Amino acid sequence: MSRIFIDVGGYHGESSLAALDPIFGFDRIYCFEPVPSCAHIIRQRIVDKRFVLVQACLSNQCGNITIHNPGTVAASVYIDAPPYEGTALPEKAHTIEASTFFHTFVHSGDNVWMKLNCEGSECDVLESLLNGGVCDELRNVLVDFDAQKIPSQRHRVSAIQQRLREESLPHSYPEDVQYGMVTNYGGIRNWLLVSGARVPGLFNFVLSCLYNAGVVMKHPQVSGYHKMKLLKTFPFLAVFAKSRRGKTA
Repeated sequence: MSRIFIDVGGYHGESSLAALDPIFGFDRIYCFEPVPSCAHIIRQRIVDKRFVLVQACLSNQCGNITIHNPGTVAASVYIDAPPYEGTALPEKAHTIEASTFFHTFVHSGDNVWMKLNCEGSECDVLESLLNGGVCDELRNVLVDFDAQKIPSQRHRVSAIQQRLREESLPHSYPEDVQYGMVTNYGGIRNWLLVSGARVPGLFNFVLSCLYNAGVVMKHPQVSGYHKMKLLKTFPFLAVFAKSRRGKTA
């Protein structure tokens, strides 16, 4: 029996970095990122024997597909997905059917957490999993329904949400578990904590503290979450910082 994290829409790897925290005890992290430039950044950032980077799209079919605006935060397989913070020339990518992946790499008794932030492809992935009958090992799915902003796909959202309820598949939405966490790293970490992924024990807690200290040193862009947590835990630090700013002004 394994604990597995599946990161669909890896971008620059922050979600997988959060999942690698020892407090969650994941045995394997699969990160799906089809864009070569983004995959290169992830390879530079993450070196861990538990981590597997899959340079492909998780989808409802195996084959090839076109990625529009690759390398941007709005990269999508759907041509009518709205661009955000720039555009880029289309690129070809491989696709892997989600249910086929589960049949191959997820086994009975495994505990799986999955993050879906993939600009419309979340509908394809969820349909494949639901139709394939391979959801028993899913403990929680964090799904960002980007399809709502894509004209050709928004009609699928309500039907899939209904199926999630009918199948009693545990799922979360970003507005419920990620908002207010400052960074994506923080949002993913909070979702995993809220959804019961934490492994108890003092030893795991100590390892987690050491891991997070190392992450902040190597990847300062995620530190906003940690600063927020420190200020909430020790509010006197905010008063001290404010007084220091007043003295140096």
